[in-house]
Amino acid sequence: MLNGVHLVKQKVDFNMKPTIILLGAQGQLGRDIQRLQKNNTDETFELICPNRHQVDFLSSEKISLQLSKLKKELQLANIDFVINCAAFTNTNKAQEEKEDSYAINSMALLGIADFVRQEKAILIHISSDYIFDGNKKTPYTEEDLPNPLGHYGLSKFFAEKIIQLSSINHYIFRSSSLFGIYGARGKGGNFVETILKKAKNNEKLTIVNDQTMSPTHTLDMAKTISKLIKGNLLMPFGTYNLTNRGECSWFEFTHEILTQSGLSTQKLFPVSYRDFPASFERPPYSVLSGDKISPYTQLPHWKDALAEYLKDRQLIQSNQEIGANI
Repeated sequence: MLNGVHLVKQKVDFNMKPTIILLGAQGQLGRDIQRLQKNNTDETFELICPNRHQVDFLSSEKISLQLSKLKKELQLANIDFVINCAAFTNTNKAQEEKEDSYAINSMALLGIADFVRQEKAILIHISSDYIFDGNKKTPYTEEDLPNPLGHYGLSKFFAEKIIQLSSINHYIFRSSSLFGIYGARGKGGNFVETILKKAKNNEKLTIVNDQTMSPTHTLDMAKTISKLIKGNLLMPFGTYNLTNRGECSWFEFTHEILTQSGLSTQKLFPVSYRDFPASFERPPYSVLSGDKISPYTQLPHWKDALAEYLKDRQLIQSNQEIGANI
Protein backbone atom coordinates (compact mmCIF):
# COMPACT_ATOMS: atom_id res chain seq x y z
CA MET A 1 0.00 0.00 0.00
CA LEU A 2 1.17 3.53 -0.80
CA ASN A 3 -0.88 6.49 0.41
CA GLY A 4 -3.84 4.13 0.68
CA VAL A 5 -3.48 2.96 -2.93
CA HIS A 6 -2.85 -0.69 -3.80
CA LEU A 7 0.17 -1.03 -6.06
CA VAL A 8 -0.20 -3.49 -8.92
CA LYS A 9 3.17 -5.09 -9.54
CA GLN A 10 4.49 -4.85 -13.06
CA LYS A 11 5.36 -8.28 -14.45
CA VAL A 12 8.69 -7.11 -15.82
CA ASP A 13 12.09 -8.36 -14.70
CA PHE A 14 14.05 -5.11 -14.52
CA ASN A 15 17.27 -7.10 -14.02
CA MET A 16 16.86 -7.97 -17.69
CA LYS A 17 16.71 -5.32 -20.41
CA PRO A 18 12.98 -4.73 -21.17
CA THR A 19 11.96 -4.88 -24.82
CA ILE A 20 9.62 -2.12 -25.97
CA ILE A 21 7.59 -1.71 -29.16
CA LEU A 22 7.03 1.97 -29.86
CA LEU A 23 4.12 2.75 -32.19
CA GLY A 24 3.96 6.23 -33.67
CA ALA A 25 7.71 6.54 -33.33
CA GLN A 26 7.99 9.40 -35.84
CA GLY A 27 5.61 11.73 -33.99
CA GLN A 28 6.84 14.40 -31.60
CA LEU A 29 6.39 12.26 -28.46
CA GLY A 30 7.72 9.13 -30.14
CA ARG A 31 10.85 10.90 -31.29
CA ASP A 32 11.46 12.32 -27.82
CA ILE A 33 11.22 8.80 -26.37
CA GLN A 34 13.78 7.67 -28.96
CA ARG A 35 16.01 10.63 -28.17
CA LEU A 36 16.06 9.76 -24.47
CA GLN A 37 16.99 6.18 -25.31
CA LYS A 38 19.84 7.29 -27.61
CA ASN A 39 21.17 9.66 -24.95
CA ASN A 40 20.99 6.91 -22.33
CA THR A 41 24.49 5.43 -22.24
CA ASP A 42 23.52 2.42 -20.12
CA GLU A 43 20.95 1.27 -22.75
CA THR A 44 18.41 0.35 -20.08
CA PHE A 45 15.81 -0.92 -22.55
CA GLU A 46 15.62 -2.14 -26.16
CA LEU A 47 13.38 -0.01 -28.37
CA ILE A 48 11.70 -1.43 -31.49
CA CYS A 49 10.16 1.22 -33.80
CA PRO A 50 8.06 -0.34 -36.58
CA ASN A 51 7.08 1.88 -39.50
CA ARG A 52 3.63 2.29 -41.04
CA HIS A 53 4.37 -0.41 -43.64
CA GLN A 54 5.13 -2.96 -40.93
CA VAL A 55 2.05 -2.07 -38.86
CA ASP A 56 -1.05 -0.94 -40.77
CA PHE A 57 -3.23 1.15 -38.44
CA LEU A 58 -6.01 1.27 -41.01
CA SER A 59 -6.50 -2.51 -40.73
CA SER A 60 -7.13 -3.36 -37.08
CA GLU A 61 -7.63 -7.06 -37.85
CA LYS A 62 -4.03 -7.30 -39.12
CA ILE A 63 -2.20 -5.43 -36.35
CA SER A 64 -1.80 -8.30 -33.88
CA LEU A 65 -0.47 -10.62 -36.60
CA GLN A 66 1.85 -7.91 -37.93
CA LEU A 67 3.33 -7.29 -34.48
CA SER A 68 3.76 -11.03 -33.90
CA LYS A 69 5.50 -11.33 -37.27
CA LEU A 70 7.82 -8.45 -36.36
CA LYS A 71 8.70 -10.10 -33.06
CA LYS A 72 9.50 -13.36 -34.88
CA GLU A 73 11.60 -11.66 -37.58
CA LEU A 74 13.68 -9.82 -34.96
CA GLN A 75 13.99 -13.01 -32.89
CA LEU A 76 12.74 -11.31 -29.75
CA ALA A 77 12.19 -13.58 -26.77
CA ASN A 78 9.49 -11.41 -25.26
CA ILE A 79 7.81 -8.01 -25.41
CA ASP A 80 7.49 -6.18 -22.10
CA PHE A 81 5.80 -2.91 -23.12
CA VAL A 82 3.91 -1.56 -26.11
CA ILE A 83 3.81 2.25 -26.21
CA ASN A 84 1.11 3.65 -28.48
CA CYS A 85 1.86 7.23 -29.53
CA ALA A 86 0.24 6.76 -32.95
CA ALA A 87 -2.79 8.96 -33.56
CA PHE A 88 -4.80 10.86 -36.13
CA THR A 89 -4.12 14.24 -34.48
CA ASN A 90 -5.53 16.79 -36.91
CA THR A 91 -8.80 17.63 -35.16
CA ASN A 92 -10.33 19.46 -38.13
CA LYS A 93 -9.50 16.70 -40.59
CA ALA A 94 -10.94 14.16 -38.14
CA GLN A 95 -14.34 15.74 -38.78
CA GLU A 96 -13.97 15.21 -42.52
CA GLU A 97 -11.98 11.96 -42.61
CA LYS A 98 -13.97 10.19 -39.92
CA GLU A 99 -13.28 6.66 -41.17
CA ASP A 100 -9.50 7.03 -40.94
CA SER A 101 -9.74 8.89 -37.65
CA TYR A 102 -11.71 6.12 -35.97
CA ALA A 103 -9.58 3.42 -37.60
CA ILE A 104 -6.33 4.87 -36.26
CA ASN A 105 -7.48 6.34 -32.95
CA SER A 106 -10.00 3.68 -31.92
CA MET A 107 -10.22 0.42 -33.87
CA ALA A 108 -6.44 -0.08 -34.02
CA LEU A 109 -6.53 -0.58 -30.26
CA LEU A 110 -8.42 -3.85 -30.74
CA GLY A 111 -5.40 -5.33 -32.53
CA ILE A 112 -2.87 -3.72 -30.19
CA ALA A 113 -4.72 -4.99 -27.11
CA ASP A 114 -4.90 -8.48 -28.58
CA PHE A 115 -1.12 -8.55 -29.08
CA VAL A 116 -0.46 -7.13 -25.60
CA ARG A 117 -2.72 -9.81 -24.11
CA GLN A 118 -0.89 -12.59 -25.98
CA GLU A 119 2.48 -11.29 -24.80
CA LYS A 120 1.31 -10.62 -21.22
CA ALA A 121 2.88 -7.21 -21.77
CA ILE A 122 1.96 -3.72 -20.53
CA LEU A 123 0.32 -1.12 -22.79
CA ILE A 124 1.11 2.58 -22.44
CA HIS A 125 -1.43 4.61 -24.43
CA ILE A 126 -1.67 8.37 -24.98
CA SER A 127 -5.12 9.94 -24.78
CA SER A 128 -6.39 13.51 -24.90
CA ASP A 129 -8.12 16.34 -23.03
CA TYR A 130 -10.54 16.50 -25.97
CA ILE A 131 -12.60 13.67 -24.46
CA PHE A 132 -14.20 16.43 -22.32
CA ASP A 133 -16.64 19.14 -23.40
CA GLY A 134 -14.94 21.96 -21.48
CA ASN A 135 -18.03 23.09 -19.58
CA LYS A 136 -16.30 22.61 -16.24
CA LYS A 137 -14.51 25.57 -14.64
CA THR A 138 -12.06 23.54 -12.56
CA PRO A 139 -9.49 20.94 -13.70
CA TYR A 140 -10.91 17.65 -14.94
CA THR A 141 -10.13 14.59 -12.85
CA GLU A 142 -9.83 11.00 -14.05
CA GLU A 143 -13.28 10.33 -12.56
CA ASP A 144 -15.10 13.08 -14.49
CA LEU A 145 -17.54 11.88 -17.14
CA PRO A 146 -16.21 12.32 -20.70
CA ASN A 147 -18.38 14.12 -23.23
CA PRO A 148 -16.43 14.68 -26.48
CA LEU A 149 -17.55 17.50 -28.79
CA GLY A 150 -16.03 16.24 -32.05
CA HIS A 151 -14.99 13.07 -33.82
CA TYR A 152 -11.36 13.38 -32.69
CA GLY A 153 -12.32 13.44 -29.01
CA LEU A 154 -14.89 10.69 -29.50
CA SER A 155 -12.34 8.46 -31.24
CA LYS A 156 -9.88 8.94 -28.35
CA PHE A 157 -12.63 8.17 -25.83
CA PHE A 158 -13.55 4.96 -27.68
CA ALA A 159 -9.88 3.92 -27.52
CA GLU A 160 -9.89 4.32 -23.75
CA LYS A 161 -13.00 2.14 -23.43
CA ILE A 162 -11.51 -0.56 -25.67
CA ILE A 163 -8.38 -0.68 -23.50
CA GLN A 164 -10.28 -0.64 -20.22
CA LEU A 165 -12.53 -3.50 -21.35
CA SER A 166 -9.68 -5.60 -22.75
CA SER A 167 -8.43 -6.96 -19.41
CA ILE A 168 -4.80 -6.07 -20.16
CA ASN A 169 -2.32 -4.33 -17.89
CA HIS A 170 -2.23 -0.73 -19.05
CA TYR A 171 -1.50 2.91 -18.41
CA ILE A 172 -3.61 5.52 -20.19
CA PHE A 173 -2.03 8.98 -20.04
CA ARG A 174 -4.38 11.83 -20.91
CA SER A 175 -2.49 14.90 -22.04
CA SER A 176 -3.09 18.34 -23.49
CA SER A 177 -1.79 20.79 -26.12
CA LEU A 178 1.46 18.99 -26.88
CA PHE A 179 4.55 20.73 -28.19
CA GLY A 180 7.76 18.90 -29.00
CA ILE A 181 10.99 19.81 -30.71
CA TYR A 182 10.17 17.57 -33.69
CA GLY A 183 6.62 18.83 -34.22
CA ALA A 184 3.46 16.87 -34.96
CA ARG A 185 3.59 15.20 -38.40
CA GLY A 186 -0.17 15.40 -38.85
CA LYS A 187 -0.17 19.14 -38.18
CA GLY A 188 3.05 20.07 -39.95
CA GLY A 189 4.82 21.37 -36.85
CA ASN A 190 3.64 22.69 -33.50
CA PHE A 191 2.08 25.81 -32.04
CA VAL A 192 5.35 27.23 -30.69
CA GLU A 193 7.09 27.00 -34.06
CA THR A 194 4.09 28.52 -35.85
CA ILE A 195 4.11 31.53 -33.50
CA LEU A 196 7.88 32.03 -33.78
CA LYS A 197 7.76 31.88 -37.57
CA LYS A 198 4.91 34.40 -37.80
CA ALA A 199 6.51 36.75 -35.28
CA LYS A 200 9.84 36.73 -37.12
CA ASN A 201 7.96 37.50 -40.34
CA ASN A 202 6.41 40.48 -38.52
CA GLU A 203 2.91 39.10 -39.02
CA LYS A 204 -0.11 40.12 -36.97
CA LEU A 205 -1.03 37.49 -34.37
CA THR A 206 -4.70 37.17 -33.44
CA ILE A 207 -4.84 34.46 -30.79
CA VAL A 208 -7.75 32.94 -28.87
CA ASN A 209 -7.98 34.19 -25.28
CA ASP A 210 -11.05 32.27 -24.08
CA GLN A 211 -9.87 28.66 -24.42
CA THR A 212 -7.86 27.45 -21.42
CA MET A 213 -5.55 24.44 -21.33
CA SER A 214 -2.17 23.21 -20.02
CA PRO A 215 0.58 23.32 -22.69
CA THR A 216 2.64 20.14 -22.35
CA HIS A 217 6.20 19.48 -23.48
CA THR A 218 6.50 16.02 -25.03
CA LEU A 219 10.01 15.66 -23.58
CA ASP A 220 8.58 15.82 -20.06
CA MET A 221 6.05 13.13 -20.97
CA ALA A 222 8.83 11.02 -22.50
CA LYS A 223 10.86 11.27 -19.29
CA THR A 224 7.93 9.98 -17.25
CA ILE A 225 7.37 7.07 -19.64
CA SER A 226 11.09 6.28 -19.60
CA LYS A 227 11.13 6.17 -15.79
CA LEU A 228 8.10 3.88 -15.82
CA ILE A 229 9.77 1.48 -18.25
CA LYS A 230 13.01 1.41 -16.27
CA GLY A 231 11.17 0.52 -13.07
CA ASN A 232 12.03 3.85 -11.45
CA LEU A 233 8.36 4.81 -11.20
CA LEU A 234 6.06 2.31 -9.49
CA MET A 235 2.39 3.20 -9.79
CA PRO A 236 -0.86 1.26 -10.18
CA PHE A 237 -2.16 0.46 -13.63
CA GLY A 238 -4.97 2.70 -14.81
CA THR A 239 -5.80 6.11 -16.26
CA TYR A 240 -3.82 9.23 -15.34
CA ASN A 241 -3.74 12.87 -16.38
CA LEU A 242 -0.20 13.79 -17.43
CA THR A 243 0.37 17.44 -18.31
CA ASN A 244 2.72 20.21 -17.36
CA ARG A 245 1.49 22.09 -14.30
CA GLY A 246 -0.43 25.36 -14.52
CA GLU A 247 -2.97 26.63 -17.03
CA CYS A 248 -3.31 29.44 -19.55
CA SER A 249 -5.19 30.59 -22.61
CA TRP A 250 -3.65 30.26 -26.06
CA PHE A 251 -3.19 34.05 -25.96
CA GLU A 252 -1.23 33.84 -22.68
CA PHE A 253 0.82 30.96 -24.05
CA THR A 254 1.66 33.01 -27.14
CA HIS A 255 2.63 36.04 -25.03
CA GLU A 256 5.00 33.85 -23.01
CA ILE A 257 6.53 32.31 -26.17
CA LEU A 258 7.30 35.77 -27.54
CA THR A 259 8.54 37.12 -24.20
CA GLN A 260 10.89 34.20 -23.53
CA SER A 261 12.16 34.44 -27.11
CA GLY A 262 12.89 38.16 -26.82
CA LEU A 263 10.35 39.04 -29.52
CA SER A 264 7.90 41.92 -29.60
CA THR A 265 4.30 41.44 -28.44
CA GLN A 266 3.07 44.63 -30.14
CA LYS A 267 1.38 42.71 -32.96
CA LEU A 268 -0.29 40.22 -30.61
CA PHE A 269 -4.05 40.67 -30.21
CA PRO A 270 -6.67 38.63 -28.31
CA VAL A 271 -9.72 37.20 -30.05
CA SER A 272 -12.60 34.90 -29.06
CA TYR A 273 -12.62 31.33 -30.35
CA ARG A 274 -16.18 32.07 -31.49
CA ASP A 275 -14.71 34.44 -34.10
CA PHE A 276 -12.87 31.56 -35.78
CA PRO A 277 -14.85 29.32 -38.12
CA ALA A 278 -14.38 25.69 -37.11
CA SER A 279 -15.79 22.35 -38.19
CA PHE A 280 -16.64 21.54 -34.57
CA GLU A 281 -16.73 23.23 -31.18
CA ARG A 282 -13.58 22.86 -29.10
CA PRO A 283 -13.66 22.60 -25.31
CA PRO A 284 -13.31 26.11 -23.84
CA TYR A 285 -11.69 24.68 -20.69
CA SER A 286 -9.67 21.45 -20.86
CA VAL A 287 -7.24 21.68 -17.96
CA LEU A 288 -6.52 18.25 -16.46
CA SER A 289 -5.97 17.76 -12.73
CA GLY A 290 -2.63 16.25 -11.71
CA ASP A 291 -3.74 15.21 -8.22
CA LYS A 292 -3.98 11.48 -8.94
CA ILE A 293 -0.48 11.16 -10.40
CA SER A 294 1.20 13.65 -8.03
CA PRO A 295 2.15 11.06 -5.35
CA TYR A 296 4.31 9.35 -7.99
CA THR A 297 5.57 12.10 -10.28
CA GLN A 298 4.92 15.70 -11.27
CA LEU A 299 5.80 17.52 -14.47
CA PRO A 300 7.30 21.05 -14.39
CA HIS A 301 5.19 24.18 -14.77
CA TRP A 302 4.38 24.91 -18.40
CA LYS A 303 6.45 28.13 -18.34
CA ASP A 304 9.53 26.16 -17.22
CA ALA A 305 8.77 23.50 -19.85
CA LEU A 306 8.61 26.19 -22.53
CA ALA A 307 11.95 27.61 -21.37
CA GLU A 308 13.50 24.14 -21.62
CA TYR A 309 12.00 23.68 -25.09
CA LEU A 310 13.41 26.99 -26.35
CA LYS A 311 16.82 26.20 -24.86
CA ASP A 312 16.78 22.76 -26.48
CA ARG A 313 15.67 24.27 -29.78
CA GLN A 314 18.53 26.76 -29.79
CA LEU A 315 21.06 24.02 -29.01
CA ILE A 316 19.81 21.83 -31.87
CA GLN A 317 19.90 24.75 -34.32
CA SER A 318 23.46 25.62 -33.22
CA ASN A 319 24.59 22.02 -33.73
CA GLN A 320 22.99 21.98 -37.19
CA GLU A 321 24.83 25.18 -38.14
CA ILE A 322 28.12 23.72 -36.90
CA GLY A 323 27.50 20.54 -38.89
CA ALA A 324 26.71 22.54 -42.03
CA ASN A 325 30.02 24.39 -41.76
CA ILE A 326 32.20 21.30 -41.33
